[in-house]
Amino acid sequence: MRVEIKHSEQSKGMISKTTFFRTEFNFIFSEEEKGIIAEADLGPYTFLEREPPFDSKDYGEPDKAYEYEVTLRKLLNDGGFHHASPSRRQAWDFTRNVKEQLPNLKAVLDKYAGIALENESIEL
Repeated sequence: MRVEIKHSEQSKGMISKTTFFRTEFNFIFSEEEKGIIAEADLGPYTFLEREPPFDSKDYGEPDKAYEYEVTLRKLLNDGGFHHASPSRRQAWDFTRNVKEQLPNLKAVLDKYAGIALENESIEL
């Protein structure tokens, strides 16, 4: 799994410009990881729970499209997600939070890698 993080500063509005900080997270999974996710049915696994956007209409995240839970299914289907923050500090904090969750995601994938159901005989 590889994660690419891109930051940008954007402004909205013609007269009174409002600046916000957009962070894009692109997830690239190997074919093996995609297979693990499919075989173990990990699509519903929640990688990250996000706060509501600070002002979704003004910052490119329509209310209907904004997902509070970022699942593995979303990461696979959409290739990642983006987040808008009103300040550099909040963008940095959000990025740090995402980066802290990455080892947990890798641990989940490793946990389910190579799991096979085998016939057993248990004597008591």
